[in-house]
Amino acid sequence: AIQRYYWGFETNGIRRPGSKKPENETTPPGSISVLPGKYKAVFTYMNTSDSAEFTVENDPRVEYNMNDLVAVQSMYKELEANIGHATEAMDKVNEAEEKISIYEKLMEANKDLEKDSLSKKTKAIKDSIESIKTYLRGKSGMKGMLRNEDNFNHFSGYAQYYLGSAMASPNSTQHIMAERVERMSNKLVSKVNKFLENEWADYQSYIQKLDFELFKKIEKVKK
Repeated sequence: AIQRYYWGFETNGIRRPGSKKPENETTPPGSISVLPGKYKAVFTYMNTSDSAEFTVENDPRVEYNMNDLVAVQSMYKELEANIGHATEAMDKVNEAEEKISIYEKLMEANKDLEKDSLSKKTKAIKDSIESIKTYLRGKSGMKGMLRNEDNFNHFSGYAQYYLGSAMASPNSTQHIMAERVERMSNKLVSKVNKFLENEWADYQSYIQKLDFELFKKIEKVKK
């Protein structure tokens, strides 16, 4: 059987913040188009490899300056790097949420556990996580059309779109957008680190001191 692989001439991209982290290595998302030039495709199957060289040409109907395209791609990759920092930060928040889910199941399984204080602390930690998520993607549960939301995903996605379609060297507006994404990324990372170092550390310390019964004794069968 013939195997076909298609490439849309895009560079490797990044996962968006808040998306689920894949358990296994997967093909990265697509990103901005590669620059015109010569490339080499390498195919490997078991111990056998083969390769082929080819040239990627720009759309002949569109005039372009190579230095401009290089400048656009360089800024775009810097933009993606800042988005990548936010993605890494939100992966840690998602990991914390998964642990909270486990703690809540343990709470349900331990009927004799004093739950009032634990429930309050769990709600407080969830509220802290929701505050971080609001900065990432805006308030949840909102109905109707929302425009110009001041949240990271909205603004960084718009910056990617605006810069990714550019053919000329980045202008002042694009520089301002990229700089704002960097500031917002730094703020998001700072929020997550502060959460991990304070609220989350205190919550985990509290949980570790609780006497959770993981396994209830199962009596043997009596005849």
